[in-house]
Amino acid sequence: MNSRNNLDQDYLEKLEKFVPKNIIIEDVSEDKKELVNDFLKSRKNLEFNFTELNPHFGVNWDYNNYPYGNVMVNTKNNKIVGFLATIYSKRTVNNQDYICCNLAHFYIEKEFRIYAYAFFLHLLKKKNTVIYSHTPKNTIVNMYRKLNFEIQKMKYTISFGINFISIFSKNFNRFKIIKEEKEIMNVLNSNDKKIYEDHKKYNCFHFVILDNEKILKPCYFVGKKLKKYHIKILDIIYISNFQEYHNFAPEIFTKMSFFFKIFLVGQRYFKQEEKLKNNSSLLSQTVEKYVPIKKFGDYYVFDTLYSDHVLFD
Repeated sequence: MNSRNNLDQDYLEKLEKFVPKNIIIEDVSEDKKELVNDFLKSRKNLEFNFTELNPHFGVNWDYNNYPYGNVMVNTKNNKIVGFLATIYSKRTVNNQDYICCNLAHFYIEKEFRIYAYAFFLHLLKKKNTVIYSHTPKNTIVNMYRKLNFEIQKMKYTISFGINFISIFSKNFNRFKIIKEEKEIMNVLNSNDKKIYEDHKKYNCFHFVILDNEKILKPCYFVGKKLKKYHIKILDIIYISNFQEYHNFAPEIFTKMSFFFKIFLVGQRYFKQEEKLKNNSSLLSQTVEKYVPIKKFGDYYVFDTLYSDHVLFD
């Protein structure tokens, strides 16, 4: 493992030597935010909808060490020639804290695109950080691969929410849904309370599944209501302790569909065990998207909290 890491480091150092001395990468902290907003406003071919940089998730986040993004600067004229948006978060899993970095919008002036990899060389210097992109352009996936990112396939399945057989199950009336803030906050653990607070200002909805038999812990959901081709979809962003509820997915999704009056449910996942299966595959459709990931140890992010899926509709 050490020899592999040394080889990777040697390769990165060689790549860095090809970046011209006048091209530098800088972090976008609070004091540089407006400069970047002005730069992005002035571009005509961003290939994404412009949204001003503003504080996003969490309270009193340290934007000096965990910035809004990075800019590429041409020091010959001190002008910004590129920008990569970063969405940092702190995640707690099994009592261990992780720093995660979701890469979002990406723009570089045409004549400097050959040096796009300089952004990633800068990011890879951050130790103990999980780095990933849910929405990379297909044209740069190979660049991620050369930089030793693991290229995984994130699946997105839209399925019919109602499982008619589950309505007659003995477990159908076992579960109930609560969605009022006071009720939700009374049952969430400290980690999920933080997720709630961090996401409540966005176009998300929150609810909790309660087990009337009080055997299973409350199951917290974060989702978004989307419209595709004028059809409403209940898009699931996060499910807490979903493994406990795995066997009850048909009952839970059926209740969700009736409760919100939305009959299609969307889920993103890498592995089948990260998905709640509520219906036959005949009643669903799945597409795949490449997702580059730089893991920390064996940990990676398989939900879409703290990401561009939340920030941008």
